Amino acid sequence: MSAPESDRDWLHDLRNALNTVVLSAAVVRGLLAQGELDRAIEFLDDLEQACSACQQLVSQPRTVRRSR
Repeated sequence: MSAPESDRDWLHDLRNALNTVVLSAAVVRGLLAQGELDRAIEFLDDLEQACSACQQLVSQPRTVRRSR
């Protein structure tokens, strides 16, 4: 039994947003270590948008079923 298309889409969107959070945080850390504050701020904006996307997704979760 596989998950309905909408559940797979929801999970895919959540994973993409979380990947953006993780990647942006790592980039920000590196940029701050190099003293590149302006570029770090740009990535913080991306991180903030990804966190908002995660928040929206989990506030209206779909029933996620595992494939069997």
